Amino acid sequence: MKDFFLLFKFSIIWAILILIACTCRIQTNSGMDLDIPFLDKIVHFVMYLILGAIVTFEFRRITPKYYHKYIFKILIISVVYGIVIEVVQYFLPWRGFEFADMIADGLGAAAGIYGIKYLVFDKKMDGCD
Repeated sequence: MKDFFLLFKFSIIWAILILIACTCRIQTNSGMDLDIPFLDKIVHFVMYLILGAIVTFEFRRITPKYYHKYIFKILIISVVYGIVIEVVQYFLPWRGFEFADMIADGLGAAAGIYGIKYLVFDKKMDGCD
């Protein structure tokens, strides 16, 4: 089990940071009025894009030849993690459950996973550094 935490330390750290960010109480009286459409969904997308990319990168480091067999499992785990956090938010009085957040989480994870796979690892395998 110790090896698992060492091998996936950055993924675990990022997942914990997502959990903290998605469950903490947010102060909105800052005086700054950011009126960016869909900012919340963009934040969810980016958080899970980073998570998907980190998990894929760390997994590829462990199983360089066979990591592609686990890409779909990494996606499922990332999406389930996003769903779990949304369910937790449902029970927090200062947070809310949003189906659209789960969609943004899943799309972000997919973009991170497949982005790393195709833009980084597949190019290196083809010799297109």
